Amino acid sequence: MLPGMLARGRGAIINVVSTGAFQPVPFLNVYSASKSFVLSFTEALATEVSGTGVYVQALCPGFTDTEFFEVAHVAPTLWVNRMPRMSSEAVVRASLRGYDRQRLRVVPGFSNWLTMHLVRITPGVISRAVGAALYRPR
Repeated sequence: MLPGMLARGRGAIINVVSTGAFQPVPFLNVYSASKSFVLSFTEALATEVSGTGVYVQALCPGFTDTEFFEVAHVAPTLWVNRMPRMSSEAVVRASLRGYDRQRLRVVPGFSNWLTMHLVRITPGVISRAVGAALYRPR
C-alpha cells in the first residue's frame, strides 16, 4: 500500500500498537515484545515518509472492550480481567483526533497515558512485577 500512497502524495497508515509496547509483560512476553517492535517500526516509518503527504500513526490503546481476551484464551480468573476497559468506539475516536492533529503516537484515555508515563519512570523490576501479577496463571 505504501508505494501507491507515496506515488499519490497522500495516504495514512495507522498501526495498532498497545500500551504493552512500553514495558515487558511477563506471561504475555511475545505479545508485548511484538508490540514494542510495531511501535519502533511505526516511528521509524513515520520519519522515512516525513514530508511525502503520507501520515503514519502508532495507536497505543490500553485495555479495550473487544474479544481479545477470549481469543487469546486469557483465563477469566486473572486480575487483568478486572481492569476497566475503553470501548472500541472511544479508541477509534482518539485515533481520528490524533489523525486530525497529525500525532505520531496516540495513547487513548487519560489512565492509559498516565500509566505509559509512570512505566517510563518506574524501575523495571516493579513494572514487571505488576505485569506478572496481572497475567500470572492461577
